[in-house]
Amino acid sequence: MSIEIRRASRRLALRAIPAILALCVGVFPRSLDANDFGFPSSADFKMLNEDGSKVVGYSHYSLKPNGSNSYLLYEEDHFFEGQHDIEHDQLEARGPDRPAVVITYEHDYFDAHGSPDRVARANFRTGEASCTVYENGRPRVSSSRLDFPLDTYSGSTVLIPLDYYLRRGSKGPISMHNFNCMPGPEILSVETDPRYPAFWEHYPGQLLEMRLKPDFGWLNMLIAPFVPSIDAWFDPSKDWEFVGSRFYRYYQGPEIILVRIITAANHDKLRQSPDIR
Repeated sequence: MSIEIRRASRRLALRAIPAILALCVGVFPRSLDANDFGFPSSADFKMLNEDGSKVVGYSHYSLKPNGSNSYLLYEEDHFFEGQHDIEHDQLEARGPDRPAVVITYEHDYFDAHGSPDRVARANFRTGEASCTVYENGRPRVSSSRLDFPLDTYSGSTVLIPLDYYLRRGSKGPISMHNFNCMPGPEILSVETDPRYPAFWEHYPGQLLEMRLKPDFGWLNMLIAPFVPSIDAWFDPSKDWEFVGSRFYRYYQGPEIILVRIITAANHDKLRQSPDIR
C-alpha cells in the first residue's frame, strides 16, 4: 500500500530529482540483546567513487545500548581528500513484532580542513528539524516543525524497516517515510522494489537488490522517468546482511558506492542461499 507524500507539490518533486533522497544508506548493527535491529554491533565499509573505479574513503558503524530499550547508532566516514562525516542517532526498540523507531537524528559534515560544512538534525518526537549549510564560515539555517510519521527514518536508519521486513520473509514493496534536507527540512514518502537474484560487481554471490525511490503520488507519472533510484544490496545467505549501496552524500552532493569489507567473521556465516522466488 502506497503512503502519500506529506507535501505533494511540484516544487518538492523537482527538488528531489538531483539527489532523490540522499539516503545515506549505511549499516545498522546485528542483534544486541535480542533486539530488533538485525545487524552486527560494528561494521566497516569502503567507499568508492561514482563509477566504482577507485576507493575514496572508509566508513565505520557501531550500535551500543543507551538505556532501557534505547540504542545509539554511530557512523563515521573519512575521505582520503580530508572530508569527514559523523552521524549519531538515538533509537528505540519496540520488541520483536515491530521495527525499531528513530528518536533523534543528526548528521554533521566537515570539509577537508575540518571546518563544519553542513548539518542535518531532527527530533522525531518534538518535530523540531533543521538543515544548516556553512558559507564562508557562517551558518545558514533552515528550520521547521514537522509532523513525523512513526515510520520515518533518515540516514543509516533507513535500513531498519528494510532489514526488519526482509528477515520476516517479505517479498513485496516496503513503504516508509524519509527525512532529508532538500535543502530545507522535508519528509518524503518512499517505496522500495526488491529484486532477486541480483549480482553486483562489488560483492560476491547472489544478492537481493532493493531499489528505493520517492513516491510522489499522482505526480509519479510526470517525474518518474527523471528521478534516479537508490540501490541497496543484501545477502540472503547471511540472514539478509546489508552489504552495500549506491547513494548521494547529501542533497546535490557527490554519488558514492558503499561496499562492505568482508572479514573472517562474516565470511564464515556463508551458507546456501534460500529460495525466495
